[in-house]
Amino acid sequence: MQIRIGIILIITLAITGCADLSAVKKFSADTITLADSIDRIAIDTSASCLRRLALDVPVKGLSQETRQLYADVCSQLKQSSELFIDLNRTTRAYGRVLGQLADNKLVSHNAEIDGAKGAIATIKNGAGQPYFEAAQMDAVGSLADVVLRATTDAYRQREIRRVLDHHDDLVKLATLLQTFISRAYLPTLANEEGNLDSLEEIITDRHIRSEPLRARELLELLTQQRANLADRKKAANDTLDAITKMVETHKQLLQNADKPDDKLLIQLLNDYGKQIRDVRKQIQSSF
Repeated sequence: MQIRIGIILIITLAITGCADLSAVKKFSADTITLADSIDRIAIDTSASCLRRLALDVPVKGLSQETRQLYADVCSQLKQSSELFIDLNRTTRAYGRVLGQLADNKLVSHNAEIDGAKGAIATIKNGAGQPYFEAAQMDAVGSLADVVLRATTDAYRQREIRRVLDHHDDLVKLATLLQTFISRAYLPTLANEEGNLDSLEEIITDRHIRSEPLRARELLELLTQQRANLADRKKAANDTLDAITKMVETHKQLLQNADKPDDKLLIQLLNDYGKQIRDVRKQIQSSF
């Protein structure tokens, strides 16, 4: 019995204040930065619609009615993007909770988690059905719950394992984040890019002779937009890779949070941190 108690005590101490939890702190900081970058992508999803409208008006000569219809579509896309941002708050809150626990601080309630569970069920596809799978919605709810419990139950450093144990939920959340980027954001950029080709044909066919100066200005603007879109697509794809790395790093962190010298964990943390820095730089220069 004494031996058993001693083993339990050792295990408990290994994940409390006696442990070097710098790995948890680093994962926390990088995950918060990743969530911020994903927000920027979500915002640009609706911005893409507005950029397209801004170019279509002078080139295609849209009627007021058509402009309004177009603006309504952009507004709906903006609402969906804002709901996704609400949902993504779970990512940021989860990362922040781990950082606070690693510092042995009481977890402070953050209003950003409020509404995250409801937001995911509100996001619909074109047929009015839930955009995400039930398992993904449940995972977001589960992570939101653990964040709230950490607040209300006064979690401290010894509860880090309880938070890290939600790895499967984080996997589903990661898939959800990647689904939005790959099925909503990247196709939106592809539509914007395809529209640039259409606008170039119209300018070349209709306006290059009658308004050569203005036509050349618009063509130069299209060239700049194409370059910007290429940068944004790279940022999105780099973010997809960073989300994958988040999951890989979290899995290793779950297994070795109390072993700061674990070689694989160190490598994954370094790779994850580098990818996050690259994504942040790419977004800052492209958006």
